[in-house]
Amino acid sequence: MRRRLPGGDDLARPRADAGTHRHGAPGGGDRCPRHAGRPVGGPAHPLQGTQAALASRHRADGRRRRSGEGATRRRRVRRDRSRDDGDRGLRSARPGDLSPASCSQRGRLVGARSKDRGRSAGSAPRACRRVASRAVTRVAVIGAGSWGTAAAAILTKHAEVTLWARDDALARTIQRVHVNPRYLPGIALPETLCASSDLVGTCTGADVIVVAVPSHGFRDVLTAAASAIPDDVPVLSLSKGVEQQTHLRMTEVVSDVLPTHSRERIGVLTGPNLAREVAEAQPTASVIAMRDPDTAEELQRLFMTSTFRVYTNPDVVGCEIAGALKNVIAIA
Repeated sequence: MRRRLPGGDDLARPRADAGTHRHGAPGGGDRCPRHAGRPVGGPAHPLQGTQAALASRHRADGRRRRSGEGATRRRRVRRDRSRDDGDRGLRSARPGDLSPASCSQRGRLVGARSKDRGRSAGSAPRACRRVASRAVTRVAVIGAGSWGTAAAAILTKHAEVTLWARDDALARTIQRVHVNPRYLPGIALPETLCASSDLVGTCTGADVIVVAVPSHGFRDVLTAAASAIPDDVPVLSLSKGVEQQTHLRMTEVVSDVLPTHSRERIGVLTGPNLAREVAEAQPTASVIAMRDPDTAEELQRLFMTSTFRVYTNPDVVGCEIAGALKNVIAIA
């Protein structure tokens, strides 16, 4: 049966791009076991330029494989790659590999402050503070809407998370029954997720600040929390859009409200995401745009799950504008 199968990317017979052979029916040409290097169904033609060089190298590689050459080199490369896997960084990581145990190997977030940065008296209840055997990254998520709640639930897989809600009754409900009935009804939230209506207390002592409030209220909420946000703590916006009065992007609003904050550690998480689908663990992807690549990779580690794949990108402006335009196109 295998002898009757085509050797490459050929189309099913009959063929229109090759003539008859003796008294047989027309058949396809170039039946070597390789990619066609041409449009499907198009006639074969001489390769030129870069394609010719690639084809020549491919044929040379094939001859080495048939003659046994290069086997030693391939084995050596495989050994080198396996030795370097631990240092390859998050760009090659698979979501399934990012368990809490694997995250602990890197310790606390890049640039995280020391443990002497205690919580204020008005911080989240003591019952929310889990004791673990590994170094814990504390994340404050500002905004208990649908997207903020979904993001907070994801982050609990790799960090200690407190979700701030403007409404004290909503915060108490999330804290007590682990459900956000107002914005994500029917979705069970992790029991390790804490909720609080104390904005300054939520941000005090956090290693990462995630802001997930609508663009029209972004500045006022961040201004109220500014006193609890140190200059070296990463601030990540989850909000799409621009400020109506100033036409500033959300990362620009962060820089405006926190003028002494490190610009390299202000970024945005954006993508074609729907909060309920993310909360239901439906497969999706997003991107973290931040100028500091090390911090971006650590944030990538915090957000990555088996169903939520996160990429990094240094183009903060492009990613942020694309997120805003996506909503305009969706509405139109």
